[in-house]
Amino acid sequence: MNTMRSLILFLSLVVLLSPGSALASSDTALDFVVPGNGFWTGTTSRDHPISFMVQSSGTQWSNFTLKTDFNATNCGVTGTHELTLFGPGSISNNQFSVSSGNGFSASGQFTSNTTATGTYFFTNYAFNFGFCTYFLNQSGTWTASTLPPPPNPLVVQSTGTFDGWILESSETSSLGGTLDASKGSFNLGDNATNRQFRAILSFCPSSLPLDATVTKAVLKIKKLGVVGTDPFTTHKKIAVDLRQGAFSNNVSLQLNDFKAVASMNAAGVISNNPQAGSWYVASLKADALPFIQATSCVQLRLRFQLDDNNDLGADFLKFYSGDATASVRPKLVLTYTTP
Repeated sequence: MNTMRSLILFLSLVVLLSPGSALASSDTALDFVVPGNGFWTGTTSRDHPISFMVQSSGTQWSNFTLKTDFNATNCGVTGTHELTLFGPGSISNNQFSVSSGNGFSASGQFTSNTTATGTYFFTNYAFNFGFCTYFLNQSGTWTASTLPPPPNPLVVQSTGTFDGWILESSETSSLGGTLDASKGSFNLGDNATNRQFRAILSFCPSSLPLDATVTKAVLKIKKLGVVGTDPFTTHKKIAVDLRQGAFSNNVSLQLNDFKAVASMNAAGVISNNPQAGSWYVASLKADALPFIQATSCVQLRLRFQLDDNNDLGADFLKFYSGDATASVRPKLVLTYTTP
């Protein structure tokens, strides 16, 4: 009889400890997630705001701020109270906790890299109103979220309002004479009086993370057509000058942009080697990448290396500008890292 009982106990343990057992199963365990760096905001169950920062690749929290209301009846005072715990503190296994040391504590659970839930407690948390002291005892829940991280690589389209071409005032002036910022295309090459076309493209990568370091930048422009002889056969390659901010210190297209000082001349070069769909590409040099940041726009000036071929014939390429349909606008493709 004892042998039978031992056998039954043994079999029961096998069932309980087996991978399919309800007690041993980890099916309900939350998958590991890496919370996104940035500013998280939400509300408590009492409909007050909560916020905190996530940093260091999702391993730390800081500036945990929570607001609540109170009703200190014995002191005859009602109101709201906000407290901030600066940290930093650790985030581990999707979780973190905070404590003020004087009666407030909270915890959080990341349910995805952009969402989180948690609880908070006030336990004998003291308010002093002159000679009256009120001890707050309150608990609640909270939810918070952050914007999803931008894709990497990040594709930034040019801003049509500020894109356009500038035509030289005379063959040898090196000065802008006329411009056009309203068309869905821009010209590069020369006209029938040997005056050079240059173009300005504007990109504002505001969706880059503030702490991003750009490691690669690729300009892509799509060919619309050609007038006369293809200048790639006579005017060499297209040079790409870069200006952090704006040429002429004005983001709107200016005649002076034709010759305005660049942060870096020839930051990239476009060769006569189109990709599928007539897209022409330039990879910007490593020295140009620090000029590309989330906090400022960047302008690119495009020009053929040879200003004209002196044949008194119009020879220029037409490319789609930022005023064209979204699918064909100039693009700046940014690859980046964050701390």
